[in-house]
Formats: sequence, structure tokens, C-alpha cells
Amino acid sequence: MAAGSLLLCLLWIALKVTQGYFFEPGYTHHYTYSSTTDTLGMHNITTVIRFQIRDVNHTGSHSLYELKVDSFTQHSQRGYYADNPMKWNLSRHFLFELGETGLVHFVHYHPEDKEEVITLKKAVVGTISAHFQVSGKDRWTYTSNELDHGGHLLHTYEGQKMSDGHVLTRYHYSDANVIRTHRKVLHYNTNGMIHRIHLVDNITTYNTKDSTVHNGLHDNGAIKIYSSGEFPTIQTIGETHVTFQQKK
Repeated sequence: MAAGSLLLCLLWIALKVTQGYFFEPGYTHHYTYSSTTDTLGMHNITTVIRFQIRDVNHTGSHSLYELKVDSFTQHSQRGYYADNPMKWNLSRHFLFELGETGLVHFVHYHPEDKEEVITLKKAVVGTISAHFQVSGKDRWTYTSNELDHGGHLLHTYEGQKMSDGHVLTRYHYSDANVIRTHRKVLHYNTNGMIHRIHLVDNITTYNTKDSTVHNGLHDNGAIKIYSSGEFPTIQTIGETHVTFQQKK
């Protein structure tokens, strides 16, 4: 890191302001995204995406990056395997903007991309989105009201200073329309670049008219829903890992 950048980083920490994470200009950063989804305990599908991120432009407090998908595969425990099963064109440009806090503010996609491809790319950049707020303490907490597909949701953050960087954990729980438990752990190196992410989303949908909640918490700590309506309770658990591979 250049001396000027180091001085600026130290000044940010001293003032306890927000700091966005960093993709080094002039380099392409390669990652692997692996996500396993389990619905009703029967549909265990793993999606693996190899992708890269490169710096495009900086304007004030915002940074523009390009996401490029190198490969997309899916497989299951029963032996199913497919390389880009729908043979989508994954090579078109996809840009996204990060604010200085590290949250994704908008995405720009190619008009000819299929909706499923856009959703896939949004899922990847959404995984790296987090409000990174630095503190001079070894451990600290804060909250952030953030917009996602479910609307504005309140998230709780816990930060921890490590010898090789920072670990940031983001939590969310809501039960307004569906029951959603969200936990994302991001590991940043000393330059603020993401090295790995572990994300778990547990979503339960239910028939609000005929469903009742009994006993609040179940033995495993999760809300248990009993439904007597036409539509049964459906629980979906998604676990995602993003791992940095190299920059070049």
C-alpha cells in the first residue's frame, strides 16, 4: 500500500468513520462462489460460480467495478451435474457500484441478458455487500438499515480486529411476512479486501391465515410453524461460501 493510502487509512481509523473494502486498481481479483440450497430436506443443489472483479472507476465516495463470470456449474448429492445447464451467455458486462461503506448501491446489466442470468449475478455481488464500519476497539457492534429484495431491513453488525485484518459478522432476523434468519461472516485482510465469506440464510414461508406458532422457540432454537391450511410450511436453507483465489 502506498504511503498516502496508509496515512489515509490510519486517519479513518482514528476518526472511527466508515471504510469500504478494497479491490486493488490494476488487478483482477478471482473468487469462487459455492452455494448449497436445501428445500424441505429434499432438493439439495450446489451451485458453483467462478468469477472475477476488477476496478473500473472511482468518483468521490463511490467506486465502480465489473463482475465477470468465468463458469457456472450445478450438482447434487444424487450425482446430478451440469455445466451451465441452460447454456446461458455469461460473458456480457455487469457493473456494480460500491459506496464508501462497502454496500452495493446499484447494478448495471446488459439489456440482452436473461432475467435468470441477471439474478445470478446480483446474487454474487449481493454476497459481498456489507456495511464495513471500522473502530479503534478490538471488538465493536453497530446497526445498519439496508435495502434488499425484502425492503428496508435492520441488520446488526459485530466487528473484530484480527492480526491479519478484520472479521465482520452481519445478523438479521424478521418475521413480518416470512421468517428469515440471516448470518454473514466476512473476512477482510489488512488492506480491506475480502478474502472469504460464509453466509447462511434460513427462510420459512407459511400460510398466515391458518398458521399458528406454538411454543415460540423449538429445541434447536428455530421458530417452528404448524400449518393447518392448504399450503404447508416450507423451509429453505441456503449456505454460501465465497473464497478469494488470486489477483493478477
